[in-house]
Amino acid sequence: MSARLLSYLGLLALLGVSIALATSRLPYRDILIMLLAGAQALGVLLGFTRLQDESPLLRLCALTAWFFVFLLLLLTLLDLLTRAPV
Repeated sequence: MSARLLSYLGLLALLGVSIALATSRLPYRDILIMLLAGAQALGVLLGFTRLQDESPLLRLCALTAWFFVFLLLLLTLLDLLTRAPV
C-alpha cells in the first residue's frame, strides 16, 4: 500500500473515533476530541504535503504556519482545561 492510502485510512479511523467520542457521554470528551483534531492535522501534514521535494524556504514557511496552528490548538485546549465546570 502507498503512504497516501495509509494516511487516508488512518485519517478515516481518527474521524470514526471522533464521531464516537462526540456521541458519548465522557466527562472530558472535548479535550479528547481536540487532541484527535491535532492528530488529524498532523496526519494531513505528514501524509499529504510533499514538503521533502520543495525548497528550504517553503519548508520553513510551512513549518511556521503549522507551529502557529499548533499554538492556537494548544491555547484552546488550555482554555478548556482551566475553565470551571458550569
